[in-house]
Amino acid sequence: RTKKWLRRHDPYKHSANPLGLPDFQRRTVGSVAVTAGFSGSISGAVIAALCCPLELIKVQMQLANLLNKDIGAAATATALPPASNSGSWRQHRTGPRWAGSNLSVCREIIRHKGVFGLYYGIGLHVVRDASGTAIYFAAYETVKETLRRLTGSDTTGPLTHMLAGGTCGVVSWLLIFPVDLVKSTMQSQVLKPKDAQEFKGAWQCATKIHSKLGLSGFYRGISVSLIRAFPIHGLNFVVYEWARSLICHLAGQPE
Repeated sequence: RTKKWLRRHDPYKHSANPLGLPDFQRRTVGSVAVTAGFSGSISGAVIAALCCPLELIKVQMQLANLLNKDIGAAATATALPPASNSGSWRQHRTGPRWAGSNLSVCREIIRHKGVFGLYYGIGLHVVRDASGTAIYFAAYETVKETLRRLTGSDTTGPLTHMLAGGTCGVVSWLLIFPVDLVKSTMQSQVLKPKDAQEFKGAWQCATKIHSKLGLSGFYRGISVSLIRAFPIHGLNFVVYEWARSLICHLAGQPE
């Protein structure tokens, strides 16, 4: 819908842009990239605003799981039972487990930070999702359109969709991974008192990571993401394009 709106309200839809910049009419590869990127950024920003609380809770749950493993290893090594207070921990045959749930984490955040605490780190979240989705769809549409023009075809097939989808998944991860790392690091300290928080802002967090680990520190763990990115995102778009084509065919509308 965003792409259609942009094409309909493009001031240069009947003439060339006097500055030579790409328009929204998809007449060139650059035009396709700009249209997809702009539309993607809008959808990404909306998604970030809606999903920030869920992402924050997910980060807290992941940290809890890591903490459980550390405590379990320590308890096993010292043959001591895990601490139990307020029902936060329970004994399990494989070690201590955190008895919390997504809902309990949500209540804990609200208790310490209020309702708006669920949106802790939303600025970075919007930057990550808006820019990431813009890059994602711009890369997909650019590769797809380039391959279509190279083959001289009016349509694209599953192989093109697979290559374009896999490429956009890898490219977006490469560019957005550092932002995602800083965002998750900042959100991990939401339940800490302000005076106990290690980072007061995103820039300080990024600077600390760089000073300790260098540029490669921003890409720790990215290899696994890249290995799975190509097949997963490639298949995503193969199924998406197939479903879109089927729906258009059943509705009697052009693709």
